[in-house]
Amino acid sequence: MKDILIVLLVLVVAILTLGAVNHGVTFDLNYLFGTWHHVSLFWIFLIASGLIVAVGLLASGFSSVRLGQQRHKLESELEETYKRLRVAEAQIAAANGTPPADENLAAEEARVAKDKPVAKAVPGAKDKPVADESPSNDVAAPSADAATPAESS
Repeated sequence: MKDILIVLLVLVVAILTLGAVNHGVTFDLNYLFGTWHHVSLFWIFLIASGLIVAVGLLASGFSSVRLGQQRHKLESELEETYKRLRVAEAQIAAANGTPPADENLAAEEARVAKDKPVAKAVPGAKDKPVADESPSNDVAAPSADAATPAESS
């Protein structure tokens, strides 16, 4: 929508510039119910640019609505296809005697989640999670009190 507004604005400025240059040109407009005397070309260009903006915005709005409808239709078709795919995978898995892919995926996610450390919030600390301090198989780092061989000699 932003791009359309920019294009319409540039078009209006170009039309109004042309009208401003020819502002001194006047003529009479004869229409069905009467005559409009001494009409400046600038006013005609102003009306034309207003109509162009209105038509451009309406066309943009209609195309956005149409795009939304097509997107919704595509998403619903994709959802139906996904459901049929899952049913077909379950039927194939049942025929082979293996668990469905969803169960395999859930078991894999549970195994990975078990191996990851859980972040816990520290009381009093603001938005600073700390890694879980549960016992693990990692080798403990030497303490600062322990003397290194270079210090003892």
